[in-house]
Amino acid sequence: DKLSKLNKLEYLGLDNNDLTGRLDFLQDMKQLTHVYLDNNNFGHILDDDFMVDHENITHLDISNCSIHGAVPAHFFDFTKLEVLDLSRNLRDGELPNNPVLSPFTKLWYLSLHSNNIEGRIPEGITYLKSLKHLDLSVNNMTGPIIDELGKLTSLEYLFLGNNDFEPMRVPEWIRNLTNIEELSLKGNNLYGEIPDWIGELDQLTLLDLGSNSLNSTLPDSMGNLTKLWILILNSNNLSGNIPSSFRQIKDLEVMIIDDNNFKGNADPVCQGRGIDRITHFVSDCASNSIANSSSIPGSIGGWDDPVISGSAEILCECCTLCCMDEDTTCNDDEWIGHHEGQWQSGYDRVYWNFEENGIISEITDFYDTLNSIWGDP
Repeated sequence: DKLSKLNKLEYLGLDNNDLTGRLDFLQDMKQLTHVYLDNNNFGHILDDDFMVDHENITHLDISNCSIHGAVPAHFFDFTKLEVLDLSRNLRDGELPNNPVLSPFTKLWYLSLHSNNIEGRIPEGITYLKSLKHLDLSVNNMTGPIIDELGKLTSLEYLFLGNNDFEPMRVPEWIRNLTNIEELSLKGNNLYGEIPDWIGELDQLTLLDLGSNSLNSTLPDSMGNLTKLWILILNSNNLSGNIPSSFRQIKDLEVMIIDDNNFKGNADPVCQGRGIDRITHFVSDCASNSIANSSSIPGSIGGWDDPVISGSAEILCECCTLCCMDEDTTCNDDEWIGHHEGQWQSGYDRVYWNFEENGIISEITDFYDTLNSIWGDP
């Protein structure tokens, strides 16, 4: 209650504490521009009156706060708002549709991952022309992955994974996103081939198409993704060899391709890398004789054991984990990509962390994380 009397306060940072209770103290603090309340346990229920008159708000982060309720429609009336992060909460309901979204002109970061949001992606999202980052992953959204997303040509990060969208092929409008750097369509009921035009997205550093029903072979054009650091394709029906064009992807650090039907060898990924060995490489390079083994390449009983290599699906001298399709417990942690904003220090995608190992960007020293789920997201 005493906080509410600070009615001229512009910047409020109470993140990363053990705070509880309601957020009613914000109501009279109408000069706020930056609010960081993430990683607390407030348990507040959002309603149509929550911060309704806060016209100066620029950054609003109340992620991972155990808040309830639907996303308030009036949030999309704040014309100065640039960052909205409501991820990792207990929200429900559907997203507001147009024309409510139309006043938005400055919003470039919208993160709603790991909630209980239902319904369709609203067509009005096309009005958010400034969006660079959109994360709707890990929700209960249905309907199609709408073509209108292809009009958001400023997008650099798009995460739609783990929703219950209608079955469809990889949407062709994605090729319009020429600025896209990270794309996750994990578990989106995709089927058919990975299209040849995927190689046109030459700014990609992360591509996650895992846990779908994609089939056929990998297109040679994927070798044009020379900036790729992370490639996740596991749990599909992909087949054939790893294209020789993969030798062009020199910075690849994570490649997860197990639970597919690949054959041949992984030489295009393993050879010619010198000391820059891949950090995480999981493929179907095990056989019945080591189904319950923890052997890794280069060890006794590894890929080059003639007894084993004769029956493995794919030979891999640099794999960090070898699986076989019949072993449902191998690599059963779910790898998923999403952002966690570090607003107080400036925002950038700079650091990935998979379990105990990290991948550090050569460009910046800021830290951000991409987590594989081994518990709560």
